[in-house]
Amino acid sequence: MTALAAKIPADHADPIRAHVEMLHGIAADVDGVFVVSAYNAAGGNGTITHHRPGDVDSMVDAIAAHSGTPGANVYTGLHLMKRSLARGKRGTADDIVAVLGLVADMDSDTGKTGELPFEPSYVIETSPGNQQPVWLFDRPLAVTEAAPIAAALKRATGSDHGTADVDHVWRIPGTQNWPNAAKMKRGRPPEPASVRYLQEWQGDLIDVDALRMALAPWAAVPATEAKPVQLGELPDIDGVAVSEKLAVLLAANDVDDRSDHAWKVVEQANFDGHNAETVAALFLYAAGNWLARYPTEANARKDFERLWSKIIAMRDERRDANADLSAGLVLPKAANDNEEPGGLNAIDPSEWEGQPIPERQWYLEGLIPNRQVTLLSGDGGTGKSLLGYQVGLAGVLGVETLGFRPAEGRVVYFAAEDDEGELRRRGHDILRSLGRTWADLSGNMRVIPMAGKDAELVSEKRRSRELELTVLAQQITELLTKFRPNLLILDTAADVFGGDEINRKQVRFFVSMLRRFAMDFDLAVLLLSHPSVAGMQTGTGLSGSTAWNNSVRSRLYFTADKTDEDLRLLKNMKANYGRKGAETKLRWHEGAFVLDDGKPSATAALVANHADKVFLRMLSAINGSGRRVSSSRSTAYAPTVMAAMPEREGASKKTLEEAMARLFAENKIAVVKEGPPSRQRERLVVVEDEIRQKRMASG
Repeated sequence: MTALAAKIPADHADPIRAHVEMLHGIAADVDGVFVVSAYNAAGGNGTITHHRPGDVDSMVDAIAAHSGTPGANVYTGLHLMKRSLARGKRGTADDIVAVLGLVADMDSDTGKTGELPFEPSYVIETSPGNQQPVWLFDRPLAVTEAAPIAAALKRATGSDHGTADVDHVWRIPGTQNWPNAAKMKRGRPPEPASVRYLQEWQGDLIDVDALRMALAPWAAVPATEAKPVQLGELPDIDGVAVSEKLAVLLAANDVDDRSDHAWKVVEQANFDGHNAETVAALFLYAAGNWLARYPTEANARKDFERLWSKIIAMRDERRDANADLSAGLVLPKAANDNEEPGGLNAIDPSEWEGQPIPERQWYLEGLIPNRQVTLLSGDGGTGKSLLGYQVGLAGVLGVETLGFRPAEGRVVYFAAEDDEGELRRRGHDILRSLGRTWADLSGNMRVIPMAGKDAELVSEKRRSRELELTVLAQQITELLTKFRPNLLILDTAADVFGGDEINRKQVRFFVSMLRRFAMDFDLAVLLLSHPSVAGMQTGTGLSGSTAWNNSVRSRLYFTADKTDEDLRLLKNMKANYGRKGAETKLRWHEGAFVLDDGKPSATAALVANHADKVFLRMLSAINGSGRRVSSSRSTAYAPTVMAAMPEREGASKKTLEEAMARLFAENKIAVVKEGPPSRQRERLVVVEDEIRQKRMASG
């Protein structure tokens, strides 16, 4: 207790009067005015009144009048403004003549809660779970002395930004806290909450020097903390070109949360590359009515400066953190005597004289280089996931597929769009086409079904827009470390990449991260993707930023034929280490792809043989049941009837037609005529069945 005439208010039954009497008691000798502000939760201009120290009744009446109005939130500050403050003005920090105390704005619904470094004078609850501890000074402070203490208090408590603003206004015990739309979105009920004391004031004032000493560990400004922005002259916005997204934000009306919307405006403008002065001009002269929620232009300018400073600080912090992000994924390497100090590996090429030329390593010759990222894009429904899966299974088995022989070794298939059942069905068909079973994999493959789950390996920070690795990415890293595969298949980019596909910087960062996987684990990465509509129309197969094409060393495009529903074309669109433009024709056949080059292959023969057996088995069953099918195109056309039967084992109508043609050529099936001469009908039969039943002579 010092020269301030502090005393405990007598009227505890009226919390509004008790609070006002407390303020006037500790400000009795200060020449200034208290400011009472009332704003409606729905928005609009507020009502502001000024009150001299000692004029308790008028201030109580002003607060009580507003507190009885539905939707009205009433505030006052722990400071006094100069007496010359214009009528109806709330004032800024420049107008403060005395700071009487500080408040920590600790809201549980926004996560702004922390530890208190010093026992407060009293504590107010503004709504359930949201508290405001208050420290009343033993002497009035100038803004220059109070501001550093307020900043340290914010750092110490981890509370909201209002804690550091000495001109901030606070809710008053005994009034109502009406939630705005943003708070109701966070779960607040629409009914008002009563602002009340959790811990009442007992008449003690805080020793300023003792508080400053307690906050000493938080006095220094961290390098990453937002620093005040110094604005120059603001430009004329008439000549400023803005992105479509920023234009929409600037022109928005009736937003739910002004603070959140203001952040989005400044964040987008910064992301678009505008400097502080240009963004300030766009912000202050925005066309949308969201800007009207600021009481004055000075308030809007102050909020912009706060937001800009915070965004710049967050950007710098994320930039520094992300500089080492990929490095955190790599495995320890042996020391390299050629490395210069600082890790720069500067090599003298003359030392290569006489040394053998290292052979280029491929996972799939000419298409998928080892230790690199290959992008495989394909239109929806073409079967790019099936193709990737088939290549992987063939690699595990060490067998040829599609005219290629993948490097034999382990494979990890990350299937973001498929569940376990689908992977089992597809795998079964592929293995059947290769003449193998699940047991032949011998534990050398890992499939990770992620359908319906969050499959992002990198995600974007909501405000900084920098990328960060997810927990899932760390788990994949651990799997690669232990399992040591030759191939990592990621299906698809849209699921594993949590950034903006048109953001060149983010795309390059993501692909670089995958390349680190490839190099540090000595594997190939096959990244599957969907092309955009424009990419399909132009035939490039691209989507998003050109950085997708520029960052990978090989890019493949998988398309379907427009006239033959089973025909596919695999084209090499980019080949840093091979021949660009090479094309491979493939055909979908019974759940797998086979090479379609007009030449017989072991795989194609195996698949055809299986189809022939299925056709013969179904035809025998049909005839045995007394039904009839024909080789002529009619309602009884055999391939059509069989394609609808569950016994077809995945064979398509086209596959069955091909089988029927082969079986006719091999005299394994035939057409017999039945019925009287006037009404004969054709029946398709199995020759072996007819001979066994002695309805047809052998030979």
